[in-house]
Amino acid sequence: MHKPSAFFLNALLALFTIPSALAVTVFTTNPAGQSAYETAPPNGTGFSYTGTVNSSSGVYLGNYSGSYYVLTADHVGSPLNSGSFTFTLGSTPSNQIQYNVVAGSYRQVQSGLDLGVFAITSSNTTQLDALTNLVLGTPMLTTATNLNLIGYGGGTKRGGFNTPESDQNGELYENVSYDGYNEVVFTTDFDSLEGQAQAIPNDSGGGVFNLGPGGLELTGIMVAVDNLANPTITYSVDVNTYRTQILQAVPEPASGLLVVSGLLFLGFTSVRRLLQRRPGL
Repeated sequence: MHKPSAFFLNALLALFTIPSALAVTVFTTNPAGQSAYETAPPNGTGFSYTGTVNSSSGVYLGNYSGSYYVLTADHVGSPLNSGSFTFTLGSTPSNQIQYNVVAGSYRQVQSGLDLGVFAITSSNTTQLDALTNLVLGTPMLTTATNLNLIGYGGGTKRGGFNTPESDQNGELYENVSYDGYNEVVFTTDFDSLEGQAQAIPNDSGGGVFNLGPGGLELTGIMVAVDNLANPTITYSVDVNTYRTQILQAVPEPASGLLVVSGLLFLGFTSVRRLLQRRPGL
């Protein structure tokens, strides 16, 4: 599929204000036979890890040296050090719990990268302690990888499925630049086929998950939508590329987690598109 050139983001600013009753939009039914879901679907799709912060989305990463951390898009998280915020997490609407964002804990994962982490706290961490630390990254995406997109757009947590989209050269990854950010992303498109899901306003910071051989993996963080393209395209930062940086952004991660392949950035050096406007989720 030929993706649009630089002008495609001229619709993204409008996405900040477009109201919606849904989060991730799902066309007809997903592979589980659901049009969309508000309760956790089968096979560990990451629903329990996705929450809401600052009217958008974030993903609970786990417990690092006694502190509980969340990953989100930097354009969502950067205001968190300027006020009092909460992070809401729960596998179903009935068991959602609000956690306080630790004051001053927010940090951008890397300069120029649309990813950020922050710590959360509560007097009751039973829910958090029941969740294991997420596996960060899916090393070998293919066009057949079954991805699950989950976000809080429109104030309701919803999710659905899609697969990565290759460009006209058959490549799944690209380097994009917009509003001071420069990063490796992968895309999913909305072909109006049964089972496909795409992001909408306020899904930014939400998770893209994959059930890999070793269990649930956090594959990407949604950051932007191209609403002018036909079909519509969702852009997600590739977590595998920045796994080392994410782990270094949380305090004293376990040493074993820092043993990362030196191949993280190989194959992603080609800059094919310059995006001119800020991400609009």
